[in-house]
Amino acid sequence: FGRPIAIVGTVRAGYLCYQTRSKLVCLDTATGQRLWQRYELPRQAICTGDGQSVFLIQPRSDLVTVLRVVDGATVSKFKLSDQFKLHDQFKLHDSVKFDGKVLQASNERVLVAEPAADSGKHPDVLRVSKVGSVNLQTATVEWLTDVDPDSTIFAVGQRWLGILQRDGELRLVDSRTGEVVSTLKVQRPDGIRAIH
Repeated sequence: FGRPIAIVGTVRAGYLCYQTRSKLVCLDTATGQRLWQRYELPRQAICTGDGQSVFLIQPRSDLVTVLRVVDGATVSKFKLSDQFKLHDQFKLHDSVKFDGKVLQASNERVLVAEPAADSGKHPDVLRVSKVGSVNLQTATVEWLTDVDPDSTIFAVGQRWLGILQRDGELRLVDSRTGEVVSTLKVQRPDGIRAIH
C-alpha cells in the first residue's frame, strides 16, 4: 500500500526502538523482550536516543519528549524554539513561525533550521537563514551558523551536514561542533531543489 509497516528508530547495544502505526515500542536487544511501549505517538514523530534516553521529536508541535530507556517514563519535555529564543544569535522572524525544520537527528543531537524570512513564498523549497544544533540531553543550543537562503542543505550520514551554496561552494560541517571540516568548489546544476 506504499506505506512502511514500521520505522526503526534508535538502535543501541541494549535496546532497539521502532515506530509502528501510532505507537513506539522498545525492545531489549539481548532477549528480544519488549521493555515498554507508548501509545498515541504523533504521526511525524522522530525518534533518536543515546545509552540513557530516548528522544521523541515532534516537528509540527516543536516538542521534544525525553524518555528513560529502562521503562519509557517521561523524564522531561521542552520546545526546541524555546532553546533558540534563549540564544541571542537565533532571532526568529516575526512573520515566520518556528515550524521545527529538523534537518538531522542523531544520538542526543538534533540539527534545526531557522526558515528564511521569505520561506512562505517558496513552499516547495527549504529556505533557511541559520542552522543550529540542540543537545537533547541538556536542552541547550550547541552551535549556530548563518546560511545563504539560496543554499541547498543536506545530511551526509549522521555526523556531517552538507551546505551547497549557489556559487558552487560545498561546505562539509561537523554536526557535533558546527565546524567546517572541508570546502570544495563544484559545478552546481541549475534548478537543484534538494540533495538526498
